[in-house]
Amino acid sequence: MHIASIASIANMTSYDTIAWMLFTLILAGSTYYFYRTSYDYKAMSLYVFMIVYAYIGANIFLFRIFENIDFSDIWELFVFLLPAYFIGSIVLFIKLIKNFHKEISE
Repeated sequence: MHIASIASIANMTSYDTIAWMLFTLILAGSTYYFYRTSYDYKAMSLYVFMIVYAYIGANIFLFRIFENIDFSDIWELFVFLLPAYFIGSIVLFIKLIKNFHKEISE
């Protein structure tokens, strides 16, 4: 999982359009596979790493999409909402971990 995810994340930062899209799909596929595997084996560490790699990949994907958008008019709104995005991400991460732990302990 680590090798596939780190290689995908590293290649998502390349400037070749086809390459980063391909590795985004590879990361999405491996994320789904390891999501299912973590439930099958009831492995908390696998689940946590899957979430971390998926979060990093999703952020890279969002910023790659945002590269083509002109934020000069709404830059203040973007900067204002950024702390809420990170706080919401932390809360969602904790909630996902708690739900996973509750589901595997039953």
